[in-house]
Amino acid sequence: MSRADKYSKQRIDRLKELCVKHPDYLMQELAEEMGLNVSDVFIIIKSYDLPYHWKIAKHEEE
Repeated sequence: MSRADKYSKQRIDRLKELCVKHPDYLMQELAEEMGLNVSDVFIIIKSYDLPYHWKIAKHEEE
């Protein structure tokens, strides 16, 4: 997938929609929904100031 495809207006709008509809999603879940790497999702959120509710993932204790 080319860089232009990763950061297309459609993908940005879709990610924005997911951030609004699912404010409880972690970045990993958004990445899975979008079919992107977590780093790409992070870059899009930061670059386009999307309404992501920043949170720390809690790891389950063994």
